[in-house]
Amino acid sequence: MPYCSQCGFQVEVEHQFCSECGEKLPGQQSASPTLEETMEQIDRDVDKAVEELGDQRERLLQDILDEHENLTQLAQQDSDQHEQECSLIAAAITMMLLEGLESVPADKLISFLDEVAASSVDEAAEFAGPDHPAMIRVRALYQRTVEWANLRQKEQSDAMGNAMLSIMEHIKDDTERKS
Repeated sequence: MPYCSQCGFQVEVEHQFCSECGEKLPGQQSASPTLEETMEQIDRDVDKAVEELGDQRERLLQDILDEHENLTQLAQQDSDQHEQECSLIAAAITMMLLEGLESVPADKLISFLDEVAASSVDEAAEFAGPDHPAMIRVRALYQRTVEWANLRQKEQSDAMGNAMLSIMEHIKDDTERKS
């Protein structure tokens, strides 16, 4: 894939503008695409981004579910009551992350993670101790979930930005042709 000459960001061949800095990309300029072609390209870009995010989401959901099962089994195997409680609390947090990913609307997910999940992870770490193995595992899962949510938000923002830039370029081209 090519890179933007302005900022060095890796760009798709079919994009007309860099999604990182907005620089117009060189390419086949012989014929300006129609508005319909531009909209079709935007649809394809959005579909591709949604599909990639969906795949990442499914992997993350499976990892959280696997970790929940591991922590539940750990709790059943521990003879020490405190260790059992720590593992069960960690398992409960993994279920909260799983439920959040499955049911919280996309535009509310980051605030859910910041406000609800973070405080639960912090409270559990106070109870178990920040270096407890179950808490370390839950913090890692929480961090992956936050990273995924941020990536999802950035991808949606980039897709919208590319769409707007493409439409603006098309309008500019139409205006220049009519003048």
